[in-house]
Amino acid sequence: MCIRDSREAIHNAKFGISGRILDLDGTPAHGAQVALCTVERGISVTGGRLEPYRPDDQGTNIRKTDVYGGFAFEQRPEDFELVVACDCGFARLTDEQFAASPAIRLQPWGRVEGTVHIGRNPGANRLVQLQDFLGTEIGNLIRYRDWSEADTDGRFVLEKVPLRWAEIGYVGGTRSRSSLWTNGRSIHIVPGETAHVAIGATGRPVVGTLVIPPEYEMPTDLSQVGLVFRTVSPEMPLPEDYARVTQDQQYQWRQQWLSTPEGQDYFVSVHHNPNHRYFAAVLETDNTFCIEDMIPGRYELTVFLQLWKSKALRDISVINSSPDSCWSDCS
Repeated sequence: MCIRDSREAIHNAKFGISGRILDLDGTPAHGAQVALCTVERGISVTGGRLEPYRPDDQGTNIRKTDVYGGFAFEQRPEDFELVVACDCGFARLTDEQFAASPAIRLQPWGRVEGTVHIGRNPGANRLVQLQDFLGTEIGNLIRYRDWSEADTDGRFVLEKVPLRWAEIGYVGGTRSRSSLWTNGRSIHIVPGETAHVAIGATGRPVVGTLVIPPEYEMPTDLSQVGLVFRTVSPEMPLPEDYARVTQDQQYQWRQQWLSTPEGQDYFVSVHHNPNHRYFAAVLETDNTFCIEDMIPGRYELTVFLQLWKSKALRDISVINSSPDSCWSDCS
């Protein structure tokens, strides 16, 4: 990946973007990564490092600070955000925040630790994933994702976490079938502190058989059929012609609406809700499925067929029962 030193661009800073990165104690942060993010080019944050959002970007929107903590970009887009990462901390600023103060003070990373269980058994060697897609137009190209493999007792730790809110779950599958991210929920992370989370060991298993309506062709490879249970969320105020426009037009409408104050309130109500849940599974060869540890609540079931065609089938309810009577081994 090509990461350019800020000295290459400093002479053009008059018409571009330039600033300084300060460490937690206010001293210049030498060697910090700085990314310029726009609606066309974003960034991915993993393991305390900034990487291009797309592999073909080649890191051209990433700079490293010099010995004085300085950085520069030759161009100044109309709308942009800056993302900064180094060993000691992280920062993210909008163009308006940067205009108010070009000296950027880093915040300490957050940390997450906890346990994962599959039913009543420790999730030994399970891959725990923490992720987030931020809810602004530019923020959709600022992505955080990191992983930690649980030990034999199901314990895991995630270091250098930059977010205040994120979704955590584990990668699960059934026997030899494909794997999906499941048992997801929102957690709150405070910079400089450790968030504790316990995944699984609550709720009950949900088992069933999928019957595909005649108008949908059943794929020959059932490992490509996924079932997703999401906690029922408030409905978006969709326009009357929403169902008649293309999927691209629907996506554009959703993105525009989510950038409004009403849309931002909706995003927070769903994705910053610790009671929000996400469960997923793939079909077995006999069309059956099993999902562990579903908590009581109302869920929307979406079935993903081959080529990522989807159909929201119905709302369902999961009723609580005695945990001792409902444990199973479908992992």
